[in-house]
Amino acid sequence: MIWCKFFYYKFDVEETSWSPLEETDEPLGHFIDHLYLVNARFVGGEQQDAGDFFLELYNYFAEALPNEVKPGLSQYFEGVIRQNVVCKLCGYETVTLQTMVIWPLPMTLRGYTLGDCLAEYLADENIKDWECFKCAHGEAVMKKTVVSWPRVFVICLQRFSNGEKNEAPLCFTEGWQSAEKEIEPDHEYLLQAAVTHLGEYKCSSNCCTWRRTVK
Repeated sequence: MIWCKFFYYKFDVEETSWSPLEETDEPLGHFIDHLYLVNARFVGGEQQDAGDFFLELYNYFAEALPNEVKPGLSQYFEGVIRQNVVCKLCGYETVTLQTMVIWPLPMTLRGYTLGDCLAEYLADENIKDWECFKCAHGEAVMKKTVVSWPRVFVICLQRFSNGEKNEAPLCFTEGWQSAEKEIEPDHEYLLQAAVTHLGEYKCSSNCCTWRRTVK
């Protein structure tokens, strides 16, 4: 799913509709015919995981675009998460910053809203098989904090686990703002597109893309 930030007073949700994206649409057909330029394994329009495919395209354009354009690409699509790893024995802490282009959100048992999935992803995580730089203890807790949100928020729901697909519905509104950290008060995210996965298995199924269109 793809959300974009927008100004409340510059966009009227009622003036838009949703429609499936067809391969016969131009310039989509032209785009699909030339995917082999990104990666040879895309020849013939073979199906790919939507999240992996998006990252493949992003990395391709990040390399191929002129240097003066590349900062604009990262400005729109990249967010940053701070990861604080704290030793459970001595409290020694390390901090790393992780750049996020696509956000892999888990389906949680606590609820099925976008906020629930994001909260689960940002929840404290116990780490084992880890060695503290100070005391060599093997356990720690990792805390995640969103430092900066991207202008274009791309998420991939992790519906598959051990070969099983979680078919539970996800509730979300077209306009969304995270409760984890305040986004600019005059902005929120507006849903622009969604890819739905049809089928029980990850390797043999169909996907349909829904896009926002202006009336």
